[in-house]
Amino acid sequence: GTPEQQKIIEAFRCRQLLFSAANGSAHATCGAWKLLRALIDGERFFKRFQASMSASTQELGLNLLQNLLSSRVASAFFGSVQSLTHEGARRMWRDAQHCHRVPTSSIIGVIEDHTLPESLQMLSKVLVLQMDYSKHQDTQVAEEEAVAHPTGVKNANAAMLKKVDMKSAIQRTHHWSVLKEEVSFLQTKKDEQLAVFEAPKDRHIFPWLEVNARFGVIERVPGVS
Repeated sequence: GTPEQQKIIEAFRCRQLLFSAANGSAHATCGAWKLLRALIDGERFFKRFQASMSASTQELGLNLLQNLLSSRVASAFFGSVQSLTHEGARRMWRDAQHCHRVPTSSIIGVIEDHTLPESLQMLSKVLVLQMDYSKHQDTQVAEEEAVAHPTGVKNANAAMLKKVDMKSAIQRTHHWSVLKEEVSFLQTKKDEQLAVFEAPKDRHIFPWLEVNARFGVIERVPGVS
């Protein structure tokens, strides 16, 4: 990078990944396939009306559909789905470059009956049915894919990231455990009884900071214990 960019990265000390989907998710891979099938089936459905509609009506419908699919919201949605597919993850890791001198820690969750919000039950069941390689997941990402290094690409950058991955114990939690007020409207009485959204939020950040500070990766301010 440029001297200015190198100066900025000098303060870079460590990485922390929360329930990382950087290796892709079966939700996105299968979702992209479902979207493609839906578009094909939609085209076949509307073709039957071509013989009974005027040319101007057909042009109006096509213009409306084009405006919808080319809108900012649609572009962001389709792009985000594609980036989370396994193929999208492989393309990202293939060309990625990361700093080699900083360690990576991560939080990986696996749900259980008493840690699964009712609002995520369908996502959890669908994810298990879509995967043939794992039964352990946090409702959106498989345990084996939430690691802090690439699993679908083998190159120098992937080997480096695997080497600096400090790994971590699996936690009994779900993908939305960092949230509270944001999902309050989705909470049910059962969720409140089981306190599925009441987990300490600081556990997602401060253990990572303390570990890196303990081993000198993050410098302590002089005079502060």
